[in-house]
Amino acid sequence: MNKKNKNKIIDNPKYTKINTLAMDGFIINEGDYIKIKGEYGTIFKFISVTTNNDNNKQWIDCIEYENGISKAMRAFDINRVKRIPKKRKHVQRS
Repeated sequence: MNKKNKNKIIDNPKYTKINTLAMDGFIINEGDYIKIKGEYGTIFKFISVTTNNDNNKQWIDCIEYENGISKAMRAFDINRVKRIPKKRKHVQRS
C-alpha cells in the first residue's frame, strides 16, 4: 500500500458529514472529547455526524484515545454519546 494514499479521505456523495452535534442544550464540535455509554474507561474525540443518504441512518465518527494515545477510528450510534463538560477556569475571589 502506498503511504501517500493511507490517510486520504474520499468524498462520497452517498454520505453527508456534519462537524457539530447538538445535545442537551450544548454543542459538541469537532475535536471535543466525549464518552460513549457502554465503553468504560475510554475517551473519544468527536469527528462528525455521518448520514447515509440512501437509508437516512446516522452515526458518529470518533477517534478512540487511551492514556492520551490515539488507538482507532470508531463509529457509534448517536444515542450512546455522553458529553464531557469542559473544565471551568478557576476564579480567585478576594
